[in-house]
Amino acid sequence: MFKKMILLTIFLVLSQNSFAFELSKSSESIELQGLLKVWEYADQGDADAQATLGKMYFYGYGVPQDYTKALSWSLKSAEQGNIAAQYSVAIMYFRAYGVPQDYAKAEMWFRRAAEQGDTSAQAQLGVMYFDGLGVLKDYVQAFSWLQKSAEKNDPDAEAQLGVMYLYGKGVAQDYVQALSWLHKAAEQGQIEAQTKLGVMAEKGQGSAQDYIQAVAWYRKAAEQGNAEAQVRLGVMYINGYGVPQDYIQASSWISKSAEQGNADAEAQLGWMYYFGHGVNNDYTLAANWSLRGAKQGNANAQAMLGGMYILGYGVPKDYVQALSWSRKGAEQGDAQSQFQLGTLYFNGQGVPPNVMSAYICFILSAPTNSDAIKARDELTPRFSKNDINKAQAVAANWKVGTPLPF
Repeated sequence: MFKKMILLTIFLVLSQNSFAFELSKSSESIELQGLLKVWEYADQGDADAQATLGKMYFYGYGVPQDYTKALSWSLKSAEQGNIAAQYSVAIMYFRAYGVPQDYAKAEMWFRRAAEQGDTSAQAQLGVMYFDGLGVLKDYVQAFSWLQKSAEKNDPDAEAQLGVMYLYGKGVAQDYVQALSWLHKAAEQGQIEAQTKLGVMAEKGQGSAQDYIQAVAWYRKAAEQGNAEAQVRLGVMYINGYGVPQDYIQASSWISKSAEQGNADAEAQLGWMYYFGHGVNNDYTLAANWSLRGAKQGNANAQAMLGGMYILGYGVPKDYVQALSWSRKGAEQGDAQSQFQLGTLYFNGQGVPPNVMSAYICFILSAPTNSDAIKARDELTPRFSKNDINKAQAVAANWKVGTPLPF
């Protein structure tokens, strides 16, 4: 009884499974006698003591933090079937704590814990199937494991189920079901669910479009540090949707998101510095933030950066760089990038002049770019009917996300 009481006291302090395995250390003290007993029982092979000692080393609680020792003790316990230790080992392999990242081993240990009914492990295993981490992507398996966890009110599983219904992954797309699961998760404080509810309210998915409700959900998640929610809230302030238009508030929220590395926010902040919305006009900062977003593949940032290299704003004028960044954006289907690329081909800037390539770019851009419509229409009389048909066929057959054929 004494042994179990000591372990229970320490275990209650240390062993609170969570989806992210990011727990706060208790402020309660553990007596030295108790610590010594944990080591004694762990050395004797007691699985609970080994699991507890693993968490102590993981957090540096009563001992120097040491992920290698944390993994060693947790493994000893996990191999005896201790569920908490199995989950701990899985997380350490998943997030590369004290060991190289290994999704296959993470999946194995999540599965062992999940098969014993651990809710968090079931949720994480579902996510691994959803993303194809350590296993082949399998939405049916993902749904099965997530449902097991969600039915026990795990907020992360509920949120992921909501996402599957929202996008029709593994199940028929169903906005009503998506709203139901996301609400369950959001009411438990699940940040990603709150953000997704904001998106659905903004777009009117599953219910009438409601900007005020969207702002409310974005704000809940943004105040907890969610980068996607922060940039979305900032954009609502830019557009005056659900809140009075306020560029100062917009720049504040978007900056918070950009500082976390969110590519959409980096692109948006570059735009704000370029035009001086909510911040002082600063082409150098506009170029710097656009470059950050562009490197992450954001098409708007790539278009902005390409344009700045054309004009020499915030960066030296450089048509080769302009061509490179405009092409990257154009191949993602960005209309401004396609127009810029067409202009560069037409003028022979950074590339030998090629009027046909320019014309194709203008055709691609024209549906949403008035400047491209004008440029296309001005070039059309230069071509024969046969050449026009060829250019239109090239544009019609090209697929977003594939290289342009020139």
